[in-house]
Amino acid sequence: MNADTTITKTIRIDKTEAQEWERLLAMDHVDFDEEDVETAASLATYSIGVADNSVVEIVVQSGQNNLWVDGIFLQDGIEVCVAQPSESLLGEYWFWIDEKCYLIEVTTED
Repeated sequence: MNADTTITKTIRIDKTEAQEWERLLAMDHVDFDEEDVETAASLATYSIGVADNSVVEIVVQSGQNNLWVDGIFLQDGIEVCVAQPSESLLGEYWFWIDEKCYLIEVTTED
């Protein structure tokens, strides 16, 4: 894929907030009561518009034992692509839709 077809967007998250998510995401087993975190839930959503009627949501999720991050590409509110689940909030999320590549970079605010 050449650079002409890659659309890059950046989501910036508060540094302290990102560090707390990264701490929880690094745990193999989260004590949800002790950490005051809801189980089996979407805990935080960070979104950015990428094209007409298209949005990428980066979602911190919890299960029964731990947390992970889903990257979801939505067109007209419909889920059309999901990135490989991640064990880190910060980093790159790639989506390939209709011959275009979308790169979403999640970083902390300066």
